Amino acid sequence: MSTGIVPTPACGSNAGNRGNEDSEILANVFALVNHDPFEPVPGQTRILLIRHGETAEPDRFHGGESDVGLSERGNTQALALARSLARAEIRAVYTSPMQRAWQTAAALSAVLELEAQVVEALREARLGILSERSKREGTEAFEDLLGRWADGDLDFRTTGGESYRELETRIRAPILEMAARHCGGAIAVVTHGMVIRLILSQLARGFSHADCQRLRVATGSLSTLQRDEGDWVLTALNVRPPKPRTKSTAVRREDS
Repeated sequence: MSTGIVPTPACGSNAGNRGNEDSEILANVFALVNHDPFEPVPGQTRILLIRHGETAEPDRFHGGESDVGLSERGNTQALALARSLARAEIRAVYTSPMQRAWQTAAALSAVLELEAQVVEALREARLGILSERSKREGTEAFEDLLGRWADGDLDFRTTGGESYRELETRIRAPILEMAARHCGGAIAVVTHGMVIRLILSQLARGFSHADCQRLRVATGSLSTLQRDEGDWVLTALNVRPPKPRTKSTAVRREDS
């Protein structure tokens, strides 16, 4: 199936975003997707951004200071993602060193028979005083952080946390270097919600820091970037693997 994206051999690491004039694309991103993000796109350079599965403490914020592992549901999500990406022709798997990420990556590595490469730069953003706080207590402060970044206050941080600008310095160059090593192919990057927000707002055509608060990335989800004429195009956002059809479901559909 055609992707609607013109193939390009360019895989340099200087791709960026061309401002925010097209940021309304976020509301209609699925209109751009005319291929299954879990299937291969031959000859195209793609970054498959995977957020780790649900944590063992899902009711709390977990920044780069909190090395919590996966819950049972999180392990199930990781396995579902791995199985769904089995045919995606992934050339390399990169992962954050944090437990919740490398446990998710381990499932993918087992299915693809590729060793996951740990990259320190993919560690979750430090949230400072917000890390390990309950979501009930910390949501207002968390949304304020994202809102400040969206409004252009890129040096703002919670006490003990990282700013948008610090995250950009840490993440942007390494993610582009990973993609450049696999020009014309796909890489899987298993990381965290704040890191994925940063990557999308920095690289995706039509996006900027102003979209930080609007971007939502669920646990166990896939978002994809594809190289297009020197830019990166967002081709899937916050997608989870389809649930397998059960026998009873199939019968009901046939009877309908």
